[in-house]
Amino acid sequence: MFDFANEALMIDSTNQEAKQLQIDAKAGIKADALEAKLKQARQAKANQNWQQMFDFANEALMIDSTNQEAQRLKTEAEQQLVPTFTIHPKVNGTYVQATFTAKKKQPLGDTWPKQLDKNEEYQFELSYKAEDGTIYIGELSFTCNWNGPKTFEVELKKQDFSRIELPNGGILEMVTIPAGSFQREGNTVTLTKPFYLGKYEVTQAQWKAVMGSNPSNFKGDNLPVESVSWHDAKEFCKKLNEIYADKLPAGYQFDLPTEAQWEYACRAGTTTNYSYGDASDASKMNFDGNYPFGGGAKDVYRERTVEVGSLGYKNAFGLYDMHGNVWEWCRDWYGAYPGGSVTDPAGPSSGSCRVVRGGSWYSYASSCRSADRNYYDPSLRNYYDGFRLALASVQ
Repeated sequence: MFDFANEALMIDSTNQEAKQLQIDAKAGIKADALEAKLKQARQAKANQNWQQMFDFANEALMIDSTNQEAQRLKTEAEQQLVPTFTIHPKVNGTYVQATFTAKKKQPLGDTWPKQLDKNEEYQFELSYKAEDGTIYIGELSFTCNWNGPKTFEVELKKQDFSRIELPNGGILEMVTIPAGSFQREGNTVTLTKPFYLGKYEVTQAQWKAVMGSNPSNFKGDNLPVESVSWHDAKEFCKKLNEIYADKLPAGYQFDLPTEAQWEYACRAGTTTNYSYGDASDASKMNFDGNYPFGGGAKDVYRERTVEVGSLGYKNAFGLYDMHGNVWEWCRDWYGAYPGGSVTDPAGPSSGSCRVVRGGSWYSYASSCRSADRNYYDPSLRNYYDGFRLALASVQ
């Protein structure tokens, strides 16, 4: 009937009888398809095949979403089914193949859809690495209060490393440092890739969260960790890399900054002795105020570390305490600067001492300048040595 009515409309598209016959034919086809799915659902129910019963009832509802028998059959099937769920992760509205990690109870089974335990709480972290190496992440939390299947759509967002979540609680704040260049002894040093650098020196609370101990001489959760060697600082970075495995941007890892990265970040575009000017100023940095520099006045000598960020001064990149408080370990072996302009320098390939930068509470003001450099045996632990975390390109 549908075909004949359709042919009639091809001859005369305004024919009302042909239009009505076509409508009646479509309704009949729909009714037949609906009845076929309902019959299959009834048979599945008789066989106690709850998954088939659910699927056929669901297909019937796709034909007619108002059909009450289909709705009833679907509800009955759901009540008999083991609760399961499926995740559909998306990036910018497009479905992607993401990995997920259970933060609480691990779901049962190795295939999708995952089986769940009724009334249990679940939390998941999702991660997707795009072809360009960009990481996208998301979270999903729920209490399993249903029977049968359930689908979650989760929109993933670009991984942001401005806040690093530490084990056992705590946050380590990072600042994005753009690619750029600066002048060093008349030569241009160019950094071709952006990197992250700790907004503050690593604190004792952050050290304890990762390492489980506190070696510092001056105790206080928000004081910088000190009395740590270069090897100790590298172990901290190693543990963070293990925690964040498969979640870091392609080619990046947690590490100490190179000496060039440190000075570039410290200067933040300036050419003066300090990132705020030429004269030492104890209101902006913690040093031995008995020995000022650059026309600065003799000032307070605090004789110990102060809480990170407590002096209130930050440079143009948003970094605190780059001058004074504690010397900061750098990745490089200590050695003479290479001649001429350089790109992404990482220091000598070998040596006996590692570079430290920034000066400390124990230092004269001249040692806290942006350009000043010092060096120590990498095994040495002093109560004026700490470090600042970097997330940078692997070299």
